[in-house]
Amino acid sequence: MLSLTLRGKRKNSPEKLPSKIRGFVGVQIDKSRPFPTSLKRVILISVFLNIASILFVITAQRKLPPELPLFYGLAEGEEQLAKAFLLTLPALVSLGMTCLNSVISFFWENEFLREVLILTSLGITILSTIATIKIAFLIGSF
Repeated sequence: MLSLTLRGKRKNSPEKLPSKIRGFVGVQIDKSRPFPTSLKRVILISVFLNIASILFVITAQRKLPPELPLFYGLAEGEEQLAKAFLLTLPALVSLGMTCLNSVISFFWENEFLREVLILTSLGITILSTIATIKIAFLIGSF
């Protein structure tokens, strides 16, 4: 429990502080509002898509060339090329973002911002999965 000392008096209850100050003082979990089941499903879908994308790239290694274009933001040429196993990079970054957003939204009090974080994770996952599959099917010999 967080304790504050104000002018020689000790206050052990952060609930008496205004909500804006309470957020800066420490992280509190409000057990009266559990994490919604629909958001848990969205997180699980996002994690499943990321893992499926990673497994797809691992199993498709035999059909992919040794180097493929992954970094489209760079100038044309060899700068865009990456080893075939790096095709898992978008899914790994997306999985990391999903985990980070899930942890942040677990401690967040605002329901709207919780949903925005989780749905952003799902959007990032969908876009990275589409990019991975498009690159694999355009370059690979399936």
